[in-house]
Amino acid sequence: MKTFDVIGYPINLGCDKDGNELTPSILRRDGCYTSAKHHVNDLGDLPCTPRAAIIEEKFASHPKIKYLKPILTASRPLAERVMHSIAQQHIPLCVGGDHVMAFGSIAGVGLTKGADNFAVIYIDAHGDFNTEITSGTGNMHGMHLSYLMGYGEADIANFWGVSPLLKPQNIYFLGARALDPGEIEMAAKLNMYIRSSEQLNASDPAEVIVDILSDIKRKGIDHIHLSFDVDVIDPEYAPGTGVPEKKGIPPALAYTLIRLCMQSDLVKSVDIVELNANLDQGRITERAMQQVLKIILE
Repeated sequence: MKTFDVIGYPINLGCDKDGNELTPSILRRDGCYTSAKHHVNDLGDLPCTPRAAIIEEKFASHPKIKYLKPILTASRPLAERVMHSIAQQHIPLCVGGDHVMAFGSIAGVGLTKGADNFAVIYIDAHGDFNTEITSGTGNMHGMHLSYLMGYGEADIANFWGVSPLLKPQNIYFLGARALDPGEIEMAAKLNMYIRSSEQLNASDPAEVIVDILSDIKRKGIDHIHLSFDVDVIDPEYAPGTGVPEKKGIPPALAYTLIRLCMQSDLVKSVDIVELNANLDQGRITERAMQQVLKIILE
């Protein structure tokens, strides 16, 4: 039996929208952790300053990145909590919040394992590897991976004292369909593994995951960080998210991908992010996230 440590992370600074901060409490209220087949420790929520409380500080700490200093401040305790969980041979299950959470959660894995010794399966409509130069929004939930890989402004890339914490060849993007020009250029330069939603919809998901797992095992890696953003699902089925993108994957395909990853027994840390209840319709996105949690914990 596995032991999951649920780490609530109600951050909304990376997306610059209100609503994401409600998700950890909503999923806890829904009883998502009480029917799990594995042991679940709900560790509560880490402190995250809400956007509404510091909106005047949007560009106070960086001219091109919104809320940079409070994001960095909030990231450190998350990384420490992830490191502690892994040290106990538990699976940290980080519940956002927006996807800037991954700046702390993946850093915690990288600081524990080393950049060569873990892989990330990143299920998301977006790439999230812009830099402060290529981002068109200034929202850090679209930049965190570049800094973890050692790119972008040096002070941010070196924030954790070790850089890089993540190797581009060890990231597997599934469902990406809204890459910005700078991301497209970086992806080509680094030969990154990206399967778009269009490609996934035309593929056998079992073959996709088998290929990824074979590549990961070939590298001698035994730790996968699974990072799931609900916006990978087509907004017809999951409208409650901050940056919806058309032509996504259906919920059933998302569930299958997650189940196949979890059945590998290599997934040893997890993110789930970007449910925004303020934007949901009839709670259908909330129900999708409930199902995602059910599969992870089954």
